[in-house]
Amino acid sequence: MKYKTGLFDMDGTLIDSSEAIVNSIKEAARIIGWRILGENEVKEIIHLPSYLSFKV
Repeated sequence: MKYKTGLFDMDGTLIDSSEAIVNSIKEAARIIGWRILGENEVKEIIHLPSYLSFKV
C-alpha cells in the first residue's frame, strides 16, 4: 500500500510550542480586554478542553 500523505502531531510531540501558546493566549486576552493571566496560569489550562479553559 502506498501513502500519498503523512500527518504529524507536532505540538508536544516533535516541538515544544508552549511558549508560543502562552504568548498567544496572553495577547488575545489583552486585545479583548480580559484579565491577562500569568504564565503558570496559562500553562495550567493549555491542555484543557476549550469549554473548560474559557471558564478560567
